[in-house]
Amino acid sequence: MADGHLDADEEHLIRRIADLLHLRHSEFIQTKLDASGEDKG
Repeated sequence: MADGHLDADEEHLIRRIADLLHLRHSEFIQTKLDASGEDKG
């Protein structure tokens, strides 16, 4: 996401790593929003 765009391959890799780390889906989404600069609550 360094270029400001999340490519499908990047998202897939991030999801796989999150799964290996046993992150809850809510933690994954919140971290993704934090990294992108979005604030959804």
